[in-house]
Amino acid sequence: MRHPAAIVAALLALAASGVAAAPGTSDLAGACQPALTQAFRPWLDPAWYALAPDGGFELGGAGWELGDGASLGPGNEPWAVSGAGGHVLALPAGATAWSPPICIGLLHPTVRLFVRNAAPLGLGLLAVDAEVTAAGVTTTVPVGVVTAGGRFQPTPPLPLLANVTAPLQGGTGSVRLRFSALGGSWELDDLYVDPFKTT
Repeated sequence: MRHPAAIVAALLALAASGVAAAPGTSDLAGACQPALTQAFRPWLDPAWYALAPDGGFELGGAGWELGDGASLGPGNEPWAVSGAGGHVLALPAGATAWSPPICIGLLHPTVRLFVRNAAPLGLGLLAVDAEVTAAGVTTTVPVGVVTAGGRFQPTPPLPLLANVTAPLQGGTGSVRLRFSALGGSWELDDLYVDPFKTT
């Protein structure tokens, strides 16, 4: 079994390579075969991404768990990457939101979404954590923190290092992402996962 640090390094190298994997046969089992799109190509990111379950919040936040003031609000990121819509996830300071479970494998290294922070001077952070269940074990690990201004912008690719808990050979698991507003007044839209599919 490879050391987890070596796996993390390999995942980071893949994420940083900028190589776009073409869509094809899923590396996931069962029904985990989402449609892929180069959602962030306008921002010089050629990777193929899958929209997370109700990642655009147009199904009323189906499967999402909202707490401490989190709610759906009107709006949409201006590029309409996942299509025209009218809803965003609103996170005032102290609010949290958990995504529905997202099927993952070892070759699912990054997440990306659109955010804005309406707080004066963009004060506050958005923390992203992952709760991963694989091989019967559930672990919560930090993914990263995000800053933003008053206009929607795409986040950088956030490496989903929680994949190191998945089985190493053809393993799959599920991940729920937690978004926490550490100050600020946040809106989130169009949450994507980069599966790095191969032909």
